[in-house]
Amino acid sequence: LKVCGISHLDYWLQAKDTPGWHKQARAELGLQPNQQLVVFAMPLLSRFEGNPQEALDAVRDWALGKPFRVLLKLHPFQDSSAEMSIKNAYPGFLVRSTGEAAPYMLLSDMVLTQHSTVAIEALAFGKPAVEFDASGVGILESKAQEGVAFHVTKKNIGDLDRIFAGELKLDET
Repeated sequence: LKVCGISHLDYWLQAKDTPGWHKQARAELGLQPNQQLVVFAMPLLSRFEGNPQEALDAVRDWALGKPFRVLLKLHPFQDSSAEMSIKNAYPGFLVRSTGEAAPYMLLSDMVLTQHSTVAIEALAFGKPAVEFDASGVGILESKAQEGVAFHVTKKNIGDLDRIFAGELKLDET
């Protein structure tokens, strides 16, 4: 098979099957060898569905005490002041603003996002894609409505644990 369409994934789809790349990239992030990673790839904050702080608080509270890391990948066009503000407010998160989300998704065990091509890219990497709608306002162009992503709000945030454990799965058809 040859990838067509989103050509910027070509390199990352090849890296997907390269154990040495994974080992080095995980070490650069400061991850332990078997430590799991959740990537929250956010759209521009001005385009966020609902309240971004409410979503970040919910993810922080859900992740508290769990043995994995959360990496917050800001949109590459997001102003740099947001990165510093989020780093100060959420010191437990790894925060990245520059570059592609693809390498982080490739290292992840689950991807949280909203209306973005990130959900489609996560699926290309075989990662569970979660549309995180903390405020319950709905997601523009929902992939969950198409049946290829999970829809999680603050009310059912415990589903993230079930997705992680492989207990909650999407219908493969």
